Amino acid sequence: MSPSKISRFALPSLLTLTSRASMAPLAVGLALIAGAGCRAGQGDGGVPTPPAEAIEELPNDTLRDGHRVRPGHIIDGDTLDVLLGEDEHKVRLLGMNAPECRKSSRTVDGRRRNACTEDDELWGMASYELLVSLVEGREATVRCDVGRPGDPCPTDRYRRTLAYLEFDDVGDVGLRLIEEGAAMPFTRFDAGRLGRYCQAERAAQAAGRGMWAGRTVEQVLAGMSDNTRQWYADHHSRCDEAMRGL
Repeated sequence: MSPSKISRFALPSLLTLTSRASMAPLAVGLALIAGAGCRAGQGDGGVPTPPAEAIEELPNDTLRDGHRVRPGHIIDGDTLDVLLGEDEHKVRLLGMNAPECRKSSRTVDGRRRNACTEDDELWGMASYELLVSLVEGREATVRCDVGRPGDPCPTDRYRRTLAYLEFDDVGDVGLRLIEEGAAMPFTRFDAGRLGRYCQAERAAQAAGRGMWAGRTVEQVLAGMSDNTRQWYADHHSRCDEAMRGL
């Protein structure tokens, strides 16, 4: 074959082979990066999870799963305000119910606010005081029953955010209250952590902690309102059902 034929026919083939060879490492590198990105972007069960820096940059329009907050005014054993930056949001702790207390209005930071002053139901003040002691001076991560981290948390008809609050050095504060016998799993409504909460309540009952100290379930319920006794009527069976899902 003449040199001119080599330049016309062989050279393009050689260039193609050379290009493919030089691109191979790049393709492998891109594949490795993509694979690592996919693994980093998935949580348990393959659910997409934003990286840590994305959580820091969540919009502040509403409370979202993953937000970091500070405690504000505490109203009773299951309701408190949290601060997201300078914005205040009212949170109703999800999946649990604290005994009711009687409230009075007081001035807090120049505003009139309600807070517990005495028992309305058995252990109402003790539940409030325990919540205050657990959250003061600590920050928390907001968690809620949503599809993925970063999604907005649901609200109730009173415009309270329904969420779990995981405080530094405390963990899930609603769970902690139940473990200490200062609250009950709220089996009137479904919640993702209800099974764990029911387990914690039964452990607190068996150990005689908090409101369960020296009291039977019937004696505890005697110190509660008609409303609490009503939703607690099928509490045991609802807890059994929730714990089967663990």
